[in-house]
Amino acid sequence: MMSESANSSRKLDDILAKMDVLITAKNEMLSKLNKSEVAQSTNIKDVKDLKNSFKETDIEIQECNSRLSLKADRTEVEVLRGKMDDLENCSKRKNVVI
Repeated sequence: MMSESANSSRKLDDILAKMDVLITAKNEMLSKLNKSEVAQSTNIKDVKDLKNSFKETDIEIQECNSRLSLKADRTEVEVLRGKMDDLENCSKRKNVVI
């Protein structure tokens, strides 16, 4: 009987030791999950910040494009004024009477 009792006690000790190992592993996993949650929330915040930054950059690019198109129009107007002056000067030369 003593050997059965000792055997049962040994088995119970083994089971308890394994339970301790499992509890330790569970606690480590919970700790890692908590760290992952913190990292994920940080990543979510960073992604939102990046999205806002991209939106602001897109707005700035649109503003630059509109300013560039205005400058291109101004350049075209200057070229046309130069051509108009040339045509006007050519027509005046033909009107000179000798």
